[in-house]
Amino acid sequence: MRAFKHITKNEELKLKKEFSTLFLEDLDDNESFIRIPISLWDKWYKDVLNKENEPPFDCSEKEERIRYELIASMTIDIVEKYEVYGVFYKRNKLKKVRCKKQLIEDLKKNVFFSRTLVIPKLRAIYSVTWDFTAFIYCKNELEVQPLIDIATSKGLKQIKYT
Repeated sequence: MRAFKHITKNEELKLKKEFSTLFLEDLDDNESFIRIPISLWDKWYKDVLNKENEPPFDCSEKEERIRYELIASMTIDIVEKYEVYGVFYKRNKLKKVRCKKQLIEDLKKNVFFSRTLVIPKLRAIYSVTWDFTAFIYCKNELEVQPLIDIATSKGLKQIKYT
């Protein structure tokens, strides 16, 4: 069974109205969205001054997998707690989760999963990148505090912009 299913045009229009863009490049440039990075470090790794007290960015494949599993566990918690939609960029489509159990199994099998998720209840977009960083895009940081709390419970940190 596939984890996602098609949604109606009306559902899609409603979501696209709420989220004016779903493309990460556009979200990064859109000043109406707040971008909250979540990572293993509390700052961009290049800005870590005392690197010997931090896990190194470059690591073994085993450590890399452990790190991605940590990020994936955050994604799994989000999927378990909220109704989410997957963003399918190839056709610029949103799809609803058909089966949370299947999506969670897929996430556990492939921790490098990078499907962008829309979380309507929190008016948020969640995306994972290749560098052990997840991004939360929102218009109001208070609305996504539950996602920041999930990250904190996993030992992940919010990167503060300076």
